[in-house]
Amino acid sequence: MNIYIDIYDLSCGSWKIPPDAAFHSNVIEYTKASLTLKGNTYWHVESGDGFLHCFDFTRERFGPHLPLPSDINHRCSLSLSSVKEEKLAVLLEQTLGEFEIAVWVTNKIEPDYVSWSKFFKFENLQLKCCYLFGIFLIEEEKKTVVAFDDFNNWYNTYIIDGESGHSREVDSTKSSHPRLYNIVSNYVPSSVQI
Repeated sequence: MNIYIDIYDLSCGSWKIPPDAAFHSNVIEYTKASLTLKGNTYWHVESGDGFLHCFDFTRERFGPHLPLPSDINHRCSLSLSSVKEEKLAVLLEQTLGEFEIAVWVTNKIEPDYVSWSKFFKFENLQLKCCYLFGIFLIEEEKKTVVAFDDFNNWYNTYIIDGESGHSREVDSTKSSHPRLYNIVSNYVPSSVQI
């Protein structure tokens, strides 16, 4: 079964299906992890060894399968984020055996090329929940990650120092808006007019 990407053209007010924008849904298993960066959309695909799949809106087609960082295996949970709308970041969690967390950031990312560098990796990080982060933000200069727990109705936020490996928990149930983390965004405002 083929699935198509529909594109809405704002200049003419109509929908179109580009000829090279189909994929086989029985071959590619997309996850909910996706991200738009530099005008392209990247999806995490679990099929096979896993990869990123990019839709290039300029050429209106899918690019080749882009490799994930070398730490990826089928026992990992994966979340995507961006760093200042310039780089893609991947947070990996391995929960079987010793709990490990690793964050990788792209050196370069294009629809047909990606290279990665490890931001940090920790084993035995002491966190309270089941460790399934749905959203995370990176402060690259301070090597800090803010991760929002997205599992089993826990509402915790963790601030992880990438230099020391120390983490602290912020209990967001004490907030007047405990589910506020669901609308956290890594958007960086700019003066570009739409």
